[in-house]
Amino acid sequence: MWTKIKRNKFILGILLIFAIKMILVSVQNPIFFYTAGNDDAFVLGTAERILSMDWLGKYYSLTLSKGIFTSCFIALSNILGIPFLMAEHLFYAGACLLFVNVIRKLVNNDGVSLILFAVLMFNPALYSVQLLRVYRDYVYASLLLYLVSCLFGIFFNYKEKWTKLIRLYDRIWIFYYMYAYL
Repeated sequence: MWTKIKRNKFILGILLIFAIKMILVSVQNPIFFYTAGNDDAFVLGTAERILSMDWLGKYYSLTLSKGIFTSCFIALSNILGIPFLMAEHLFYAGACLLFVNVIRKLVNNDGVSLILFAVLMFNPALYSVQLLRVYRDYVYASLLLYLVSCLFGIFFNYKEKWTKLIRLYDRIWIFYYMYAYL
């Protein structure tokens, strides 16, 4: 049993850090500004229209003013039954895990990789009260980390077979499109 623990200590460390982060997130409450009609209320209203299969609703001057990725993200988390803040942090944890896996090829040290994962997961900038808003800032920080991870993945794997690089390149364009246009 101890040999399995020693072999899987990196995975156990990741799970422990992730569990601590989820416990801290579970006590947070989202903030919704009803008066922010062009920000919070607009994103949430678009999510409600997506859930009711009305897509973007009636076209008017603000219909395309904000990207729809956050609204789709809110709708998907609602369908899955995951609270919005928990879904945001799960999405960000996936981005941190991808980044650590990419950097792990360069570092080759489980301890340093765990420290990097912990630093990314407990980034103090992401505990701002402004990021508790039902808005797109936290989701876009995650998308940016996904994009940077994929770019580093291509950079560190440039000697690999071209088919593997094409798969990484496709992922970059997907995250870039979601970050820039949605």
